Amino acid sequence: MSFHYFIAMKLDHSTKEWLDSWKPDINKYHLPYKTWVHKQDYHITLQFLGGIKEEKRNQLMDLLNSVEKLPAFATQITGLDYFGREDRPKVLYASVDKAQELEKLYLAIKAICKEIEIPVDSREYHPHITIAKKWTGKTEKIDKNIFNLKLNKLIYLSEVALYQINPRKEIKYQPIKVIPLQRGC
Repeated sequence: MSFHYFIAMKLDHSTKEWLDSWKPDINKYHLPYKTWVHKQDYHITLQFLGGIKEEKRNQLMDLLNSVEKLPAFATQITGLDYFGREDRPKVLYASVDKAQELEKLYLAIKAICKEIEIPVDSREYHPHITIAKKWTGKTEKIDKNIFNLKLNKLIYLSEVALYQINPRKEIKYQPIKVIPLQRGC
């Protein structure tokens, strides 16, 4: 089996617990998603990589060390939103403010990937934390009242990780390399 990978900001335990504590309120809206993300899998994606060869993965792990000189930072979870059409919202997520430091880190990761010829996403970057995905509803639309939930929290981001995706496991995302950012900057 070949694995797929992505690079993301790790979330601390208390942020994951806080996000998970919102599931009962979200579930009151009876959203027909096939997959609800396990609380241990919450993260903020910086770059999805897909399947990459071991040689490229090893190069990437070496080059990722360069981001450790960047400062850790705070940003804000600002509410719920979705990707896709109103009648087929593919992904439900917690919005994350695109702090200047997060944008800088995203661009650094993108440059590293380009340097070793790993394809990068060309769409505008929308930092988010996926809550649920794979809408299975046939005709219903997402209940807009869900966006009145007050999902607001200041979060501190201090680690970048290269994750391996294990689709058959309950906790699907395994960090295989973690890079700490500079604290106290």
